[in-house]
Amino acid sequence: MKFLFVAEYFPPFVMGGAEISLKILVDELVKHDHEVTVLTPNYNSFKTEIEENDKFLEN
Repeated sequence: MKFLFVAEYFPPFVMGGAEISLKILVDELVKHDHEVTVLTPNYNSFKTEIEENDKFLEN
């Protein structure tokens, strides 16, 4: 199943309660072979970051 989450912040940029909870949820969904995308605002220039098996694209 595919999931899209829209959030103001997402780790590693901000680590508050909501961001940590969303990261845990995303990690669990990925473990169960779901395709997950997290859409956040552009606070930095375009960059791609690979963290373990996750791929983060900021634009």
